[in-house]
Amino acid sequence: IWFGVGEETKIFLLWLGTFFQLVLLVADDMRRVPQEFVEVARTVGANSRQVMVDVALRWMGPTLLDNLRITLGWCWTYLIIAEIVAADSGIGYVIWTARRFVKTPEVMAGVVVIGLIGLVTDQLLRLLHRRLFRYL
Repeated sequence: IWFGVGEETKIFLLWLGTFFQLVLLVADDMRRVPQEFVEVARTVGANSRQVMVDVALRWMGPTLLDNLRITLGWCWTYLIIAEIVAADSGIGYVIWTARRFVKTPEVMAGVVVIGLIGLVTDQLLRLLHRRLFRYL
């Protein structure tokens, strides 16, 4: 609400709700990179950037994409909340307005649309995961 009613508020709430959680998930993934891999890369002369890109990011790739899938689900939830709290348009706003006027079919249609969008985006990320990481 500090940012008014509109897109800026939605974007801020989405960022606030997902950024720090994603940072914690990525930090946990970084800790799980086998130290032996880092040591081997250093032994063959890799610098810090090369260790990060060629060892850590390659090791973290599958879980990083999984974390993005999880965070995207949270992001959809926060988007609907942001639209209910501080917006004058969007699916959440339509659902909230329809609820106030007891328009149950519109509420249910909004919920179905949200579910379908979430399902499609999740399936697209799963397909991307299968394409990028065929070896898993």
